[in-house]
Amino acid sequence: MGDVRIELDTAKCQSYGRCLALAPNLFAWDRGRKVRINDPQGGTPALALKAAKNCPYRAIAVTDSATGERIFPVARATQKEQ
Repeated sequence: MGDVRIELDTAKCQSYGRCLALAPNLFAWDRGRKVRINDPQGGTPALALKAAKNCPYRAIAVTDSATGERIFPVARATQKEQ
């Protein structure tokens, strides 16, 4: 896995803090007790992916920086695509 882009959907964040427990240098709380990116270089791409996968509300998305391909969560296929 190469470099990744991390995106947060604070509307989905329910403040469980699993991402913070796994990657405390990468994520932090904001004033509203929602997750924010503290340091984009604060963890490895694998650690960012692990944090995203452990978010119960899928508030963290990880995208491959080089290709723009979404790594997690993967979009579900629509009926037209199937």
